Amino acid sequence: MKKLVLSFLILSSFAFAQNGVYVSAGAGVLAHKKTSAFDFDVAVGYHFKNKHSLETNYINSKDVNLANLVFGLENNIEKKILLSGFTGFGIAFIEDKSHFNYQLGLNAGYRIEKKSVVGLKVSNNFNKAKTFTAMNVFYRFNF
Repeated sequence: MKKLVLSFLILSSFAFAQNGVYVSAGAGVLAHKKTSAFDFDVAVGYHFKNKHSLETNYINSKDVNLANLVFGLENNIEKKILLSGFTGFGIAFIEDKSHFNYQLGLNAGYRIEKKSVVGLKVSNNFNKAKTFTAMNVFYRFNF
């Protein structure tokens, strides 16, 4: 089920994207109350109108998998400093159970080349079972 949902979300972002596609990968910490675990984050997105983005992201940790489709706003994508906020919905897979998930987050990054950004991604994930905060260092490449 997890792989099917993730595949659908990634393919949906590619279905309408010709230019403005980006991919992102990162690693960091997924925390809940006093517990934390290593996680990795992958995302595929599409920029439109220079300030808006539609992104599918997947966060994988030891016992938690989060797959979301989010809408984001960011400052002009040509600037050196990248700041963006995003929000969206998805599915949380926690200990072999699935829950509806709401994600709210921020990106802060620095453009190291014309098409490359490195930065910090912080996202809060709210669902019926638990609330998680993911903090990841990421690398993003724009096509």
